[in-house]
Amino acid sequence: ATTQRFTEDTLQRAHQAHYKNALVDIVSMVKHAAKDEEPLLTASERVERAFVRILTGHAFTEVQRKWLERIREVMRANLSIDREDFEYQDALHGPGGWGAARREFGDAMLLDLLARLNEAIAA
Repeated sequence: ATTQRFTEDTLQRAHQAHYKNALVDIVSMVKHAAKDEEPLLTASERVERAFVRILTGHAFTEVQRKWLERIREVMRANLSIDREDFEYQDALHGPGGWGAARREFGDAMLLDLLARLNEAIAA
């Protein structure tokens, strides 16, 4: 058995010691380890990159933009989002949860948006 404990915390400390950047997320560390040219991103940078990739060129109402900001906030903390988050995350539940978001976007658009954002985070 190995005496090493490879937790996210120990990986981040080791990564910081080598690359001098403590804030990159675990997904970036693994992708960079597999392929050197992969960028090292913080969780916030990964979310911003996903939002730019998915939302550029689309027009949203003011209310939809507020929902997108709430979704962004949840994704920065969790690096993913699903329907349950609208009932359990205060940023989404407080303003009305899934029902309110669904009324603003429509079922198909909201589900597609969430799926595409999740895919873009992992890309």
